[in-house]
Amino acid sequence: MNTIRLDELDGYTEDPQALRRFERPYLIPSLAGFVVALIGLVLLIAEMQASHYYRGQSAGILDRLWFKFVQVALQNGLNLGERDAAPVVVFVGGLLILAGTVLRQALATPNASLPGTRMEKYLNADAPPGNKEIIYVDRAARTYFRRLFINRSGPRINNWNP
Repeated sequence: MNTIRLDELDGYTEDPQALRRFERPYLIPSLAGFVVALIGLVLLIAEMQASHYYRGQSAGILDRLWFKFVQVALQNGLNLGERDAAPVVVFVGGLLILAGTVLRQALATPNASLPGTRMEKYLNADAPPGNKEIIYVDRAARTYFRRLFINRSGPRINNWNP
């Protein structure tokens, strides 16, 4: 992918509406992946919490959630190994949905304002080290928008001296 500097876009205006139109189709799959991963995480925590109940403690909300999940799993024919692996599978599945959505968005190129044409796609040459920002340019409308896909915060070098 070619690079472009922001000063090369003098006379162009940044178009936040185009950015919103570009991100809109990816919102629901991203949220779905996040929610599925969150459900898997809660089930993992509930499974770990249930071990306290088996050692004599009173049942809490997470214990009841795990017992309900076990009941539903048994009704649907899951054996012991499948039932215990289900929270991990749900969590990893949610992360895969989320990662796939982000990757697909990074590879996509939006349509320009003129029907049938695509925006030009460039890497931002002025992005800070460790960041990957893509700039989408519509030459006909003289507009652009930027989308940050990778942001690595924090120091890049180890300055610690013992």
